[in-house]
Amino acid sequence: MMKNLTFFTGLSMALFSGFFFIQSTSANVADFQCVTAIPTTSIIMKDTDGKKWLEIIHHNGIQFAPIHSGTITLNDFDFIQRKGQLLAKMGEMIRVSFEPESCKYHEAGNYSCYKNIKTTIGSLAVNGYGIQTYSSESFLYGTSFREFHFKFYVNTSGRNIDMQMNYDLNSRDCSFDQF
Repeated sequence: MMKNLTFFTGLSMALFSGFFFIQSTSANVADFQCVTAIPTTSIIMKDTDGKKWLEIIHHNGIQFAPIHSGTITLNDFDFIQRKGQLLAKMGEMIRVSFEPESCKYHEAGNYSCYKNIKTTIGSLAVNGYGIQTYSSESFLYGTSFREFHFKFYVNTSGRNIDMQMNYDLNSRDCSFDQF
């Protein structure tokens, strides 16, 4: 009985991991796209021409782009406003690339890519940029909530700033298939 339970648990975990995080041939970082039901901010990560290309699209304009995630106090308003003004310089659509070897698959849903290069994204001069992702699961009253957290960050003028978007995996906001 215990052998069957162990086998079933292992098989279930393998199927669960494989279903959500199909690995691509490039640095084991899956191609994925995340789009909310009513499009707000979408992200697309795709292999093209031997590079990992990332697109971030703010469908409703830059004024609705996510600029902060976490606890906010009254003291944070000025910082968030300055951060938003810098992030807005990147524009409504961001398209950047990563070399496959700069992308890492850490574990189910946890990816990171970084590019250390002086460039301009929109009208924002940056010294480098990157992504970090992770997935999480929480439970409330017998219901499981799964999310995919995506963070895009840039280094500009010696400071790191980021935008984060969380996607609902229960609603199938994200697809991890090759598309």
